[in-house]
Amino acid sequence: MSTTATDPTEELSDARRRVEAWCQSLVDAGDAHWRVRDDGRTELHMASGETFLFGDSGVTRLKPASRHFGNEPSDPIRSTRSTS
Repeated sequence: MSTTATDPTEELSDARRRVEAWCQSLVDAGDAHWRVRDDGRTELHMASGETFLFGDSGVTRLKPASRHFGNEPSDPIRSTRSTS
């Protein structure tokens, strides 16, 4: 039986690189921006209003998405079309 040993740190680093690359693609598309805090930690701010903190061992959502963002109407009553 053949077994392959993998280093969990290497797997975590690969996963982190993939997540950061995906987040960078959001920044490149204009859907988010990076912010480096005074303490040196990195946040990702989404156009939706969500904010994520990148820590040593993971990503934490600091702020949920706004209820309405982008081209969505802020008042559903005003956006209702008359069919008459």
